[in-house]
Amino acid sequence: MTIALLRDNLHEIGSAEGKNSDLVANFCGTRVYYKGSGWGRLWKWFYRIASIFIGTQLEQDKLDAAITKTCKIFEKEQQLIAAEQKKFNALLADILKNIDVPRSELYDASVKIVRWHDAVDPFIKKCRDYSAIKLKKEVDWRHPDGCEDAVSILNLERITGEQLPYGALTRLAIGANLYSEEKKALAKWTKKLNKADVGSFHQALRGLVNILSDPKADLNRLLYTLAKDHAKCRSILLQEDPAHMQSFLPGDRVDKYTIEKALSKHVYTLVNEPDIILRTGINAAILGIQMHAWKTDAECDRTADWYEVDRDGRYAIQERLHRCIADINWKSDGISNIHKDDRNSAFAIAGRIAWLRKQALSASCLDPKKLMFSKRGMLKSTIVIVGSPASIAELERFAWECANKNLSVFRYLITASGIRQDPSCRFFDALFERALTSDEEIDVDEFGSRTIYGVKPASLIDAGKKMVEKVRRRKKKRSHELIRQAHKKSLAMTFIV
Repeated sequence: MTIALLRDNLHEIGSAEGKNSDLVANFCGTRVYYKGSGWGRLWKWFYRIASIFIGTQLEQDKLDAAITKTCKIFEKEQQLIAAEQKKFNALLADILKNIDVPRSELYDASVKIVRWHDAVDPFIKKCRDYSAIKLKKEVDWRHPDGCEDAVSILNLERITGEQLPYGALTRLAIGANLYSEEKKALAKWTKKLNKADVGSFHQALRGLVNILSDPKADLNRLLYTLAKDHAKCRSILLQEDPAHMQSFLPGDRVDKYTIEKALSKHVYTLVNEPDIILRTGINAAILGIQMHAWKTDAECDRTADWYEVDRDGRYAIQERLHRCIADINWKSDGISNIHKDDRNSAFAIAGRIAWLRKQALSASCLDPKKLMFSKRGMLKSTIVIVGSPASIAELERFAWECANKNLSVFRYLITASGIRQDPSCRFFDALFERALTSDEEIDVDEFGSRTIYGVKPASLIDAGKKMVEKVRRRKKKRSHELIRQAHKKSLAMTFIV
């Protein structure tokens, strides 16, 4: 009953937004009401009528008594929850040591912590916003240490209906390899994440790392590993979080930096800072993940340098890059070989594509707008690439976009990068010839699975199906020989030209 009374009184006090003159208590001096609604209006009229006979002091005395009682309940419950929080942390530590913990004890502590948090958190947040709330100054209007971390963990468990795999997540956070049972527990847990959003997911894992209090535990390492190895976690961590995203205007102050202008939705130049930019994130986790990836990447010199990430993931400070390859005005005529003035830029791009063939990356990151030259003329990516392998067909499409549909540059890129020497080219060349010379239905899956080609990835099969459809459409307008000559001249595998 006391926690319910505390919740109700704090709600009414918070509704007054710091103006005690807008509050009124019941006659027993236990309940507080906001005068502007409900029971508050009734008690306001009661004391107004009573003041005719006994004066106004009664109303103030009852309000003082109710507020004093509320403060005492808060302090008492705060001490009780601090003890429950220590119990929760101890039980969690036992779980991490593989000690059997009675589920009833963990459940009991969890319920009490959540009940407290739900009752007082809205008011505590208002205390930060309304410093004028007139309550006893000696009361520490805060959650016990670790309470918000525990609640974030319990909130994710409520969403998924599954306990976090504490052991597996802890080992990933400290950079240790997982045991077989931990891998199974982690795989089972990731399947339950369908309803999880990036905000609750990130807060829960941050809460776990905070409670661990292990100097070796690194939240960004944990998030990076989950994003790299588990598709479901990766999809969550790539979600946009509208509650986190923010934009700035010229002149806005962001800690010690001053915004000069926006280069894009998430990138800003800074006043008197010609060599760095400020980057905002789509959620609270993504910038920390990218900085960790940059730190641990052996090829980090291929990515713009990262200097700092705000603790709350609001922004990152990064090396400023300049000329974007999407904006290059190629001088090659598209007919003859590549122009001598285009060779340096094309050589750098071909080298990047050749490197991408060997790396794990997300196909969505293959965007010419994300490749720019540094101040010293080195081609770098504006983001760290994390994800699953892109197919050779996707890399060819990327080369076509980098060339800005300039055939001379495109031929150079796919030759110099090694794309045209990829074994899957035999599959596409044979499939092109079959589509050109035959009007029969082609089973591309069966065609690709033949031993001579050995093409299995779904992305290549899909690219093959699209190529067949494009050849069929082109056959209706041009002769076979003209189509064959144009395709041969372009050197393209998938007939994208």
